[in-house]
Amino acid sequence: MLDVHPPEHAPHGVRDFFLHIFTITVGLLIALGLESLVEWRHHVHLGHQAAETMRRELEANRKDLAEALGHVPEEQRNLKDLLQFSKQKEKGTATNLSSIRMGMSIATLHDASWQTASATGALSYIPYEEAERFAAAYTLQKQFLEVQNGALQPAIALEALLGTEDPNSMEAGHAREVSAGIRTMMASIETQREIGHDLDKVYDEALREQ
Repeated sequence: MLDVHPPEHAPHGVRDFFLHIFTITVGLLIALGLESLVEWRHHVHLGHQAAETMRRELEANRKDLAEALGHVPEEQRNLKDLLQFSKQKEKGTATNLSSIRMGMSIATLHDASWQTASATGALSYIPYEEAERFAAAYTLQKQFLEVQNGALQPAIALEALLGTEDPNSMEAGHAREVSAGIRTMMASIETQREIGHDLDKVYDEALREQ
């Protein structure tokens, strides 16, 4: 808050009056300039802090994503073997399956920093191009999580089908259900893999140095 104090003595003539007005004006301009500079520096600090927090969050997310994607080839091989087994059971071919291996790695990707920056308005203090890269990363990350969560249902359903009886005594009708569940699971994992690889590239863009 700026305070303007009246002169201690009445101005003597027009010259003194305008000199006093000029002095007040210059003082106000300096004070406003300093206040704006302090506020600008505060906004810059908020922007840098928000950007750094999001970088750390995305870096952690990228590592978690890489770990989950690293398990995909094994998951796909297990499902392929399981599909071959179920097809044999559909045809009534003799099989000797000792164990069933299937699973799906879950990537835990966070967006708390992005949500906080959006809610507090700190995003507006980040350079536009940088904020745009962050937005792209978090948008695609959300899409990946939606696909991942959607894949949980067929995974649970498939696990329930496989757990109803001894795999080696599985009847043809049951085997057809299992085959359908496996194909759904394989499609879900492949979709995750594709989006995950795209997301990894977008992470790289968001995290690259300015």
